[in-house]
Amino acid sequence: MNTSRRAPLLTAGLAVAAALATTAVGVPQAAAATTPACTPICVLDARVGAHAAYDRVVFDLSAGTMPKARVTRSTSGSYSTPSGQDQLIEIAGKSYLILDLSIAHAHDNRGINTYTSPRVQAVNLPSVKGVQLLNDAQGHVLLGISLNDHSRYKTYKLAKPNRLVVDVYH
Repeated sequence: MNTSRRAPLLTAGLAVAAALATTAVGVPQAAAATTPACTPICVLDARVGAHAAYDRVVFDLSAGTMPKARVTRSTSGSYSTPSGQDQLIEIAGKSYLILDLSIAHAHDNRGINTYTSPRVQAVNLPSVKGVQLLNDAQGHVLLGISLNDHSRYKTYKLAKPNRLVVDVYH
């Protein structure tokens, strides 16, 4: 075969390969296949980071109706499960924040876990010592944050993508 005829075939072959590669790893198709179906919303993971004046804990949430977030301070790390059992947060701290997200789940509509972070996640930041998924039952997700010394905290919600943020000031 003559090289002048090979160039168009090679170009056409590369274009088809590029189109197939784009389809195979395209974000919309991949996201649609892995996005959990959560009603009304699921907790997906927890991320922690240090900043100059505060430590930040971010809970990533699925698309859906934002949950109500009730935060309770605890000096003992004790919390009650929906069945009424008293439990302790596993990561030792000087004080604790317990977040009750309702109505929310840490599993999708098929019952498959959506929370991808470790259930107990120790960190070594000035104010935050750890994050723990405490419970996921009856439309409530309980999360615990183990703290070192801190002066105050602030919680707020962000959308697109949905997140619950907790800033713990040094």
